[in-house]
Amino acid sequence: MKKMKKVLSIFLCVLLITSVCLVSSFAADPQDAVSMVVKTPPTRTVFYDGMDNLLVPSEITDVPVGAVLTITYKDGTEEDITVAEDTQAVLDIDNFTIGENTAEIRYFFLDEDDNVVKSLSADLPVTVEESPVASVEITKLPNKLVYDLDKDVITRENVTLDGLYAANSKLIDAIFESVGMNFEDYKASITEDPEQLQDLFDFIFTDIEAFLILDVSGAEFTVHYKDGTKEEVRYDDGFNHYNGFAFPVLAGQLENTVVEGENEAAIAVMGVEAPFTVEVKKDAYTPDENTDVKPDVKPAETQKPAVPPVDVEIPKTGNTVASSVMGAVALVSAIGAAYVLSKKEK
Repeated sequence: MKKMKKVLSIFLCVLLITSVCLVSSFAADPQDAVSMVVKTPPTRTVFYDGMDNLLVPSEITDVPVGAVLTITYKDGTEEDITVAEDTQAVLDIDNFTIGENTAEIRYFFLDEDDNVVKSLSADLPVTVEESPVASVEITKLPNKLVYDLDKDVITRENVTLDGLYAANSKLIDAIFESVGMNFEDYKASITEDPEQLQDLFDFIFTDIEAFLILDVSGAEFTVHYKDGTKEEVRYDDGFNHYNGFAFPVLAGQLENTVVEGENEAAIAVMGVEAPFTVEVKKDAYTPDENTDVKPDVKPAETQKPAVPPVDVEIPKTGNTVASSVMGAVALVSAIGAAYVLSKKEK
């Protein structure tokens, strides 16, 4: 899934740095802060290749929730900061390898306008593991398997924020809610800057020509983990759960464009994909139908799921899903990238 350009943790990190809900008051002048150490490690110190590095294949970024950071000031005083979801701190693992790695935790001091005025960093030992998923078996295909070539396909020429949001509003809403924001606030903010909006769209279509607004609601699948356990998941839930943490379930086409006729798509769980086929055709809907109404096709549960046989070697953390994946993935990754570019430390 090297081309899947969004991961929840990356978005949360970069968004937290600039969110209006951040508190920028400190026990001392930030300019007097001289060093920082990790007093208590974050709750999560194990990460997964294929899931936590969707935006940049060689890099993992997360919010180090639960970490206690001790900041020392010039006068010798110390301040302990416990990282929560509304704390401006980022954990980054650059050029990671499978196994033991050294992560950098960076804490950002912000002024009243949420601009970075200073940052401090400290190292932390972490572990990066291969995806714990052995295979994903689709047990019930999505309700919608037929798409309209004009109404359900997004290109650089017809892309809009509302269109991207419609692609998976539930996941986008969950992400914004976790940082005390909402899509409408973000939309109002970015539409005030036409150049930034165009840059966002350019980013989304860097490696893709067109993508489907996939609706995989109703899909059910079994996630088989390498430790022998399994989990039954409905795509509507939006997440799978492993080792006490929730990870977003992704879905998208397997090529970087959309053609009339059959197109390969997949549901992906922590880097492992389960493919299925959808049909794209002109005038897929009757005049009284719209993209929210399922076309008249035979029920998905009567169709044979397109899943790899058990004895087929599962590919290493996927590298086939196109960069669009789904609207939510493209949107939040692009938002994250836009924030990173606009909030470089001064």
